[in-house]
Amino acid sequence: MRILRNAAVVAAAGALWALPGAVMAAPSILGPDGYLYTPDGFTTPGNCAAVAYHFAEGDLQHILRSGNPPRLISDHPAVNTFAMNIGLGNRVEIGMARVNTGERRVLLPENQAVGGTAWMMNMKVALLPPRSAFHLVGGAIDVTNSLQRTPYVYASGNIGRYLPNSFLTPRRLELGAGWGTGIINGVFVNAGLPVTPNIELMFEWLNNDLLFTEGPGNQFNLGARLRFSKFAPGLAIDLATIDLGRPSFGLSYTYCHRHRKRANAPAPAGVLPPVTPAPGKGTPPTPPPAPPGKSGQADDMGDAQAFGLVGAGVFHTPR
Repeated sequence: MRILRNAAVVAAAGALWALPGAVMAAPSILGPDGYLYTPDGFTTPGNCAAVAYHFAEGDLQHILRSGNPPRLISDHPAVNTFAMNIGLGNRVEIGMARVNTGERRVLLPENQAVGGTAWMMNMKVALLPPRSAFHLVGGAIDVTNSLQRTPYVYASGNIGRYLPNSFLTPRRLELGAGWGTGIINGVFVNAGLPVTPNIELMFEWLNNDLLFTEGPGNQFNLGARLRFSKFAPGLAIDLATIDLGRPSFGLSYTYCHRHRKRANAPAPAGVLPPVTPAPGKGTPPTPPPAPPGKSGQADDMGDAQAFGLVGAGVFHTPR
Protein backbone atom coordinates (compact mmCIF):
# COMPACT_ATOMS: atom_id res chain seq x y z
CA MET A 1 0.00 0.00 0.00
CA ARG A 2 2.84 2.36 0.82
CA ILE A 3 4.47 1.60 -2.54
CA LEU A 4 1.23 2.58 -4.32
CA ARG A 5 0.98 5.83 -2.34
CA ASN A 6 4.57 6.77 -3.18
CA ALA A 7 3.98 5.88 -6.85
CA ALA A 8 0.94 8.16 -6.90
CA VAL A 9 3.08 11.03 -5.62
CA VAL A 10 5.65 10.49 -8.38
CA ALA A 11 2.95 10.21 -11.06
CA ALA A 12 1.27 13.44 -9.98
CA ALA A 13 4.59 15.27 -10.10
CA GLY A 14 5.34 13.92 -13.57
CA ALA A 15 1.95 14.92 -14.96
CA LEU A 16 2.59 18.55 -14.01
CA TRP A 17 6.23 18.59 -15.11
CA ALA A 18 5.77 20.94 -18.06
CA LEU A 19 3.56 23.57 -16.46
CA PRO A 20 5.11 27.08 -16.62
CA GLY A 21 5.09 29.58 -13.77
CA ALA A 22 7.19 30.70 -10.81
CA VAL A 23 8.19 29.02 -7.59
CA MET A 24 7.10 30.76 -4.39
CA ALA A 25 7.03 30.13 -0.68
CA ALA A 26 4.10 28.68 1.27
CA PRO A 27 3.15 27.71 4.85
CA SER A 28 4.63 24.55 6.33
CA ILE A 29 2.82 21.85 8.33
CA LEU A 30 3.34 23.77 11.59
CA GLY A 31 2.35 27.12 10.05
CA PRO A 32 5.44 29.25 9.36
CA ASP A 33 6.54 29.82 5.78
CA GLY A 34 8.71 26.84 4.92
CA TYR A 35 9.03 23.32 3.60
CA LEU A 36 7.34 20.40 5.45
CA TYR A 37 8.06 20.58 9.19
CA THR A 38 10.92 23.11 8.97
CA PRO A 39 10.97 26.86 8.16
CA ASP A 40 12.75 28.47 5.22
CA GLY A 41 14.58 31.78 4.84
CA PHE A 42 11.58 33.81 3.63
CA THR A 43 8.53 35.43 5.16
CA THR A 44 5.07 35.99 3.70
CA PRO A 45 5.46 39.19 1.59
CA GLY A 46 4.02 42.48 2.83
CA ASN A 47 0.33 43.11 2.16
CA CYS A 48 -0.11 39.37 1.60
CA ALA A 49 -2.04 36.65 3.42
CA ALA A 50 -1.50 32.91 3.09
CA VAL A 51 -3.95 30.21 4.17
CA ALA A 52 -3.16 26.49 4.24
CA TYR A 53 -4.33 23.03 5.22
CA HIS A 54 -1.90 20.16 5.87
CA PHE A 55 -2.29 16.50 6.71
CA ALA A 56 0.54 14.24 7.86
CA GLU A 57 0.47 10.73 9.23
CA GLY A 58 2.24 10.55 12.60
CA ASP A 59 4.79 8.11 13.91
CA LEU A 60 3.74 4.73 15.35
CA GLN A 61 2.47 5.20 18.92
CA HIS A 62 1.36 2.74 21.61
CA ILE A 63 -2.11 3.77 22.78
CA LEU A 64 -4.05 2.46 25.77
CA ARG A 65 -7.72 1.77 24.97
CA SER A 66 -10.38 1.61 27.63
CA GLY A 67 -12.20 -1.67 28.15
CA ASN A 68 -12.40 -4.64 30.45
CA PRO A 69 -9.59 -5.41 30.56
CA PRO A 70 -7.82 -2.35 29.02
CA ARG A 71 -5.98 -3.14 25.80
CA LEU A 72 -2.87 -1.69 24.19
CA ILE A 73 -2.92 -0.95 20.46
CA SER A 74 -0.43 0.54 17.98
CA ASP A 75 -1.59 3.32 15.69
CA HIS A 76 -0.40 6.28 13.63
CA PRO A 77 -2.11 9.47 14.89
CA ALA A 78 -2.81 12.03 12.16
CA VAL A 79 -1.70 15.66 12.15
CA ASN A 80 -4.28 18.06 10.68
CA THR A 81 -3.36 21.74 10.51
CA PHE A 82 -5.22 24.85 9.40
CA ALA A 83 -2.93 27.88 9.25
CA MET A 84 -2.98 31.54 8.23
CA ASN A 85 -0.02 33.93 7.89
CA ILE A 86 0.15 37.62 7.08
CA GLY A 87 3.20 39.60 5.98
CA LEU A 88 4.23 42.95 7.40
CA GLY A 89 6.66 44.93 5.26
CA ASN A 90 8.39 41.93 3.60
CA ARG A 91 10.44 41.24 6.75
CA VAL A 92 7.93 40.15 9.41
CA GLU A 93 5.43 37.30 9.37
CA ILE A 94 2.84 36.54 12.03
CA GLY A 95 0.40 33.67 11.94
CA MET A 96 -1.98 31.35 13.70
CA ALA A 97 -2.27 27.58 13.33
CA ARG A 98 -4.91 25.17 14.56
CA VAL A 99 -3.07 21.88 15.03
CA ASN A 100 -4.90 18.63 15.76
CA THR A 101 -2.70 15.69 16.73
CA GLY A 102 -5.36 13.01 16.70
CA GLU A 103 -8.03 11.77 19.08
CA ARG A 104 -7.75 12.26 22.80
CA ARG A 105 -5.94 9.18 24.03
CA VAL A 106 -3.82 7.68 26.79
CA LEU A 107 -0.20 7.06 25.95
CA LEU A 108 2.02 4.46 27.65
CA PRO A 109 4.39 4.24 29.48
CA GLU A 110 3.76 7.89 30.42
CA ASN A 111 0.09 7.08 31.24
CA GLN A 112 -0.74 10.60 30.06
CA ALA A 113 -3.76 11.91 28.15
CA VAL A 114 -2.64 13.49 24.87
CA GLY A 115 -4.05 14.46 21.48
CA GLY A 116 -6.77 16.92 20.56
CA THR A 117 -6.50 20.47 19.23
CA ALA A 118 -4.08 23.28 20.09
CA TRP A 119 -4.08 26.88 18.81
CA MET A 120 -0.55 28.10 18.12
CA MET A 121 0.72 31.62 17.44
CA ASN A 122 3.80 31.83 15.20
CA MET A 123 6.22 34.67 14.45
CA LYS A 124 9.11 34.99 12.03
CA VAL A 125 11.50 37.87 11.27
CA ALA A 126 13.90 38.12 8.31
CA LEU A 127 17.09 40.10 8.88
CA LEU A 128 17.99 40.40 5.18
CA PRO A 129 15.85 41.59 2.23
CA PRO A 130 14.09 39.02 0.01
CA ARG A 131 16.38 39.86 -2.93
CA SER A 132 19.50 38.89 -0.99
CA ALA A 133 21.41 35.80 -2.12
CA PHE A 134 21.56 34.71 1.52
CA HIS A 135 18.86 34.77 4.17
CA LEU A 136 18.88 34.84 7.95
CA VAL A 137 15.68 34.49 9.97
CA GLY A 138 14.67 34.01 13.57
CA GLY A 139 11.30 33.15 15.00
CA ALA A 140 9.20 30.95 17.19
CA ILE A 141 6.53 28.32 16.64
CA ASP A 142 3.79 28.25 19.29
CA VAL A 143 4.83 31.48 21.01
CA THR A 144 2.14 31.06 23.69
CA ASN A 145 3.25 27.46 24.52
CA SER A 146 -0.15 25.92 23.79
CA LEU A 147 1.53 22.73 22.61
CA GLN A 148 5.30 23.21 22.79
CA ARG A 149 7.11 26.54 22.35
CA THR A 150 9.79 26.26 19.65
CA PRO A 151 12.21 29.18 19.12
CA TYR A 152 14.60 28.80 16.19
CA VAL A 153 17.25 30.51 14.05
CA TYR A 154 17.92 29.65 10.43
CA ALA A 155 20.25 30.64 7.59
CA SER A 156 20.08 29.71 3.90
CA GLY A 157 21.43 30.65 0.51
CA ASN A 158 21.28 29.82 -3.16
CA ILE A 159 24.35 27.65 -3.73
CA GLY A 160 23.33 26.86 -7.31
CA ARG A 161 25.11 29.97 -8.56
CA TYR A 162 28.42 28.64 -7.21
CA LEU A 163 28.20 25.20 -8.82
CA PRO A 164 30.20 24.41 -12.01
CA ASN A 165 28.60 25.84 -15.12
CA SER A 166 27.10 22.67 -16.58
CA PHE A 167 23.71 21.74 -17.96
CA LEU A 168 23.64 18.93 -15.37
CA THR A 169 23.94 21.25 -12.37
CA PRO A 170 20.97 23.31 -11.13
CA ARG A 171 21.23 27.09 -11.34
CA ARG A 172 19.08 27.41 -8.23
CA LEU A 173 19.48 25.22 -5.15
CA GLU A 174 18.37 26.73 -1.87
CA LEU A 175 20.24 25.05 0.99
CA GLY A 176 19.80 25.97 4.63
CA ALA A 177 20.46 24.91 8.20
CA GLY A 178 19.13 26.01 11.55
CA TRP A 179 18.74 25.19 15.22
CA GLY A 180 15.64 25.01 17.37
CA THR A 181 14.43 23.76 20.70
CA GLY A 182 10.97 22.30 21.27
CA ILE A 183 9.07 20.56 18.48
CA ILE A 184 12.14 20.96 16.25
CA ASN A 185 14.77 19.79 18.70
CA GLY A 186 18.36 20.57 17.76
CA VAL A 187 20.03 21.08 14.38
CA PHE A 188 17.97 20.75 11.19
CA VAL A 189 18.89 20.93 7.50
CA ASN A 190 16.68 21.48 4.46
CA ALA A 191 16.85 22.26 0.76
CA GLY A 192 14.60 23.33 -2.11
CA LEU A 193 15.34 22.45 -5.73
CA PRO A 194 13.09 23.89 -8.50
CA VAL A 195 13.23 21.28 -11.26
CA THR A 196 10.74 23.20 -13.43
CA PRO A 197 9.16 26.62 -12.95
CA ASN A 198 6.12 24.95 -11.38
CA ILE A 199 7.66 22.04 -9.45
CA GLU A 200 10.02 22.32 -6.50
CA LEU A 201 11.52 19.30 -4.73
CA MET A 202 11.84 19.68 -0.95
CA PHE A 203 14.20 17.84 1.39
CA GLU A 204 14.59 18.13 5.16
CA TRP A 205 16.33 16.35 8.02
CA LEU A 206 15.38 17.12 11.62
CA ASN A 207 14.80 15.76 15.08
CA ASN A 208 10.99 15.95 15.10
CA ASP A 209 9.60 15.95 18.63
CA LEU A 210 5.94 16.82 18.08
CA LEU A 211 4.90 15.39 21.44
CA PHE A 212 3.23 11.97 21.34
CA THR A 213 2.74 12.25 17.56
CA GLU A 214 6.18 12.40 15.92
CA GLY A 215 9.39 10.91 17.25
CA PRO A 216 11.33 11.74 19.23
CA GLY A 217 14.09 10.94 16.81
CA ASN A 218 15.66 12.01 13.55
CA GLN A 219 13.61 11.82 10.37
CA PHE A 220 14.21 12.51 6.69
CA ASN A 221 11.29 13.99 4.76
CA LEU A 222 10.95 14.30 1.00
CA GLY A 223 8.28 16.12 -1.01
CA ALA A 224 7.30 18.15 -4.05
CA ARG A 225 5.52 21.51 -4.19
CA LEU A 226 3.36 21.97 -7.28
CA ARG A 227 2.32 25.35 -8.73
CA PHE A 228 -0.33 26.46 -11.21
CA SER A 229 0.80 30.02 -11.90
CA LYS A 230 -0.78 30.37 -15.35
CA PHE A 231 -4.37 29.79 -14.24
CA ALA A 232 -4.25 29.88 -10.41
CA PRO A 233 -1.51 32.21 -9.13
CA GLY A 234 -0.87 31.74 -5.43
CA LEU A 235 -2.11 28.14 -5.31
CA ALA A 236 0.27 25.38 -4.17
CA ILE A 237 -0.10 21.66 -3.51
CA ASP A 238 2.41 19.73 -1.39
CA LEU A 239 2.81 15.97 -1.83
CA ALA A 240 5.33 14.36 0.50
CA THR A 241 6.45 11.35 2.47
CA ILE A 242 7.35 11.74 6.14
CA ASP A 243 10.40 9.72 7.18
CA LEU A 244 10.22 8.03 3.75
CA GLY A 245 7.20 5.95 4.68
CA ARG A 246 4.20 8.00 5.79
CA PRO A 247 2.06 10.21 3.53
CA SER A 248 1.57 13.95 3.81
CA PHE A 249 -0.58 16.35 1.79
CA GLY A 250 -0.91 20.13 1.81
CA LEU A 251 -2.93 22.81 0.04
CA SER A 252 -2.20 26.54 0.34
CA TYR A 253 -3.15 29.81 -1.30
CA THR A 254 -1.37 33.18 -1.08
CA TYR A 255 -3.21 36.39 -1.92
CA CYS A 256 -1.57 39.82 -2.12
CA HIS A 257 -3.46 43.09 -2.24
CA ARG A 258 -2.30 45.49 -4.93
CA HIS A 259 -2.56 49.14 -4.00
CA ARG A 260 -4.50 51.17 -6.54
CA LYS A 261 -3.60 54.83 -6.67
CA ARG A 262 -6.53 57.25 -6.57
CA ALA A 263 -6.79 59.67 -9.51
CA ASN A 264 -6.42 62.73 -7.24
CA ALA A 265 -3.86 61.21 -4.84
CA PRO A 266 -0.49 62.99 -4.56
CA ALA A 267 2.45 61.35 -6.31
CA PRO A 268 4.91 59.46 -4.04
CA ALA A 269 8.13 61.17 -3.15
CA GLY A 270 10.57 61.17 -6.06
CA VAL A 271 7.89 60.58 -8.70
CA LEU A 272 7.21 63.43 -11.10
CA PRO A 273 3.49 64.11 -11.67
CA PRO A 274 2.18 63.81 -15.22
CA VAL A 275 2.36 67.01 -17.25
CA THR A 276 -0.74 68.20 -19.07
CA PRO A 277 0.21 69.63 -22.47
CA ALA A 278 -0.89 73.14 -23.39
CA PRO A 279 -3.32 73.45 -26.32
CA GLY A 280 -1.50 73.06 -29.61
CA LYS A 281 1.81 72.20 -27.98
CA GLY A 282 1.73 68.42 -28.50
CA THR A 283 2.58 65.76 -25.98
CA PRO A 284 5.51 66.50 -23.66
CA PRO A 285 8.26 63.91 -23.14
CA THR A 286 7.56 61.26 -20.53
CA PRO A 287 9.32 62.06 -17.24
CA PRO A 288 12.00 59.57 -16.14
CA PRO A 289 10.93 56.91 -13.63
CA ALA A 290 11.62 57.49 -9.98
CA PRO A 291 14.74 55.81 -8.56
CA PRO A 292 13.90 52.78 -6.36
CA GLY A 293 13.78 53.13 -2.59
CA LYS A 294 12.47 56.73 -2.44
CA SER A 295 9.34 55.78 -0.56
CA GLY A 296 8.02 52.81 1.40
CA GLN A 297 5.39 51.90 -1.19
CA ALA A 298 7.70 52.42 -4.15
CA ASP A 299 10.39 50.27 -2.51
CA ASP A 300 7.95 47.42 -1.78
CA MET A 301 6.68 47.39 -5.36
CA GLY A 302 10.28 47.73 -6.62
CA ASP A 303 11.18 44.52 -4.78
CA ALA A 304 8.13 42.84 -6.28
CA GLN A 305 8.91 43.96 -9.83
CA ALA A 306 12.56 42.96 -9.51
CA PHE A 307 11.46 39.37 -8.93
CA GLY A 308 8.59 39.48 -11.41
CA LEU A 309 6.20 39.19 -8.47
CA VAL A 310 3.39 41.52 -9.48
CA GLY A 311 0.46 39.76 -11.10
CA ALA A 312 -3.32 39.86 -11.17
CA GLY A 313 -3.74 40.71 -7.53
CA VAL A 314 -1.07 38.22 -6.45
CA PHE A 315 2.68 38.38 -6.11
CA HIS A 316 5.02 36.08 -4.30
CA THR A 317 8.58 35.53 -3.16
CA PRO A 318 10.59 32.87 -5.00
CA ARG A 319 13.00 30.65 -3.12
